[in-house]
Amino acid sequence: MESNLAYLIEYFEKEKDRLEAELQEAIDLWDFEIAEAIKGSLKYVRDKLRVFKNLKNPYAKKIESLEDQINRTLEIDQYPEGMFPNSDYQKSWIKRQTDREKENKERNIKELELLKSIRPRDIVDSDIVLNLIGQLRKDAISKIGFEILDTSLMLLLHKVDRKVFVSLISNNNRKIDDYLHRNNRKKLKTLGFNPVSYIKEIFDFEVKSDLSLLQDISIIMYDVFSSYGDLTIEVHIMVE
Repeated sequence: MESNLAYLIEYFEKEKDRLEAELQEAIDLWDFEIAEAIKGSLKYVRDKLRVFKNLKNPYAKKIESLEDQINRTLEIDQYPEGMFPNSDYQKSWIKRQTDREKENKERNIKELELLKSIRPRDIVDSDIVLNLIGQLRKDAISKIGFEILDTSLMLLLHKVDRKVFVSLISNNNRKIDDYLHRNNRKKLKTLGFNPVSYIKEIFDFEVKSDLSLLQDISIIMYDVFSSYGDLTIEVHIMVE
C-alpha cells in the first residue's frame, strides 16, 4: 500500500502543477471561461492529493501549513524598496514587525522539524483497513467500527445483504452536530451522508473499489475530525 500511495501522490502532484500552470496561463490571456473550468479540475486534484497525503501521514496537513507560513515570512530586506517613508518611526516599525516574523518563523521551523522527525503511531494502518474491507466483502465479518478516541464518536460500516451502511454514531447523549463544524458537515454531505441521520448507504458495494472506500474513511478520520486528538487522530478498530 505504501508504494501505491507514493505513486498516487507523485501522479496527483504532477497533475496539480500542470493544472496550476494552465490556470495561470488562462488568467494571463484573460480567458476566464477556460480558467473557471480548470478551477473545478484543480479542486478535485487538490482534494485527492490531500486525501492520499493524509493516508500516508496524518501530519501532512499541518506540515504543509507550516511550510507555507515559513515561505511567506518576509525578512527585513525583502520588503519592497520605498514601501515606507524613510523615517526613524517607520524603520522602527519594520524592525518590530520583522522581529515578530522571525520569532514566528523560528518557532514554525522547530515545529516542522519535530513533525517530520516523528514516526506516526496513531494512523489507521491502510493495509489493515483494506484487509478488513476484504473480509466484509466475503461476509467473514459484518461490521467494522472505528472508535475515535478522545471523543464519543464511532464510524461504523455495517453490511446488510449487498448494501453497506456507513454511520456516524455518538456513544453518549450528544448530537453528532455537536462535534462538527459547518465545513465538516458540508464535507460529510459531499461524501453522501444524510445531513440529519449521518448515515450513508452504499448500494453498489460489490463494484465500489476498496481504495475508494479507504479514501472516504481517510477523509472522515483526518479531515473532518482533524481538530481532535491534537495533531493526530487515535482510532480503535473493532469488528463483529
